[in-house]
Amino acid sequence: MAFTEFRPLDEKLLIQYIKATRSLSSKIGNEFDDLTIKEVGDGNLNFVNIVVGTSGSIVIKQALEYIRCIGESWPMTRERAYFEALALKEHRQLCPDHVPEVYHFDRNAILGASTYYPEEGAACRN
Repeated sequence: MAFTEFRPLDEKLLIQYIKATRSLSSKIGNEFDDLTIKEVGDGNLNFVNIVVGTSGSIVIKQALEYIRCIGESWPMTRERAYFEALALKEHRQLCPDHVPEVYHFDRNAILGASTYYPEEGAACRN
């Protein structure tokens, strides 16, 4: 699934995107019938989805071109997600046991996918 322009992904489009992206589909075992997708973003800026398949799980984060809780009247730069992905990759080289691996980044979709750590995710939210 190639993006020529930005659009937010709902659950159906997210599944299509994962199917079409080998670096993501392989992380969940290329099985799509029993996928569990849970949106865990706080609603302010990004869509953050935990995707759990039969053979693995990933976190997919899609940034918007605006502040999610305010709307298009407050635009945000697309590049912030790109630089976040670069920073994560660099930090992982320095501290691989504590920084998630970036599996995929798509500048057109403003979307990144990385390691999902179930136990740490709960701690970060509390």
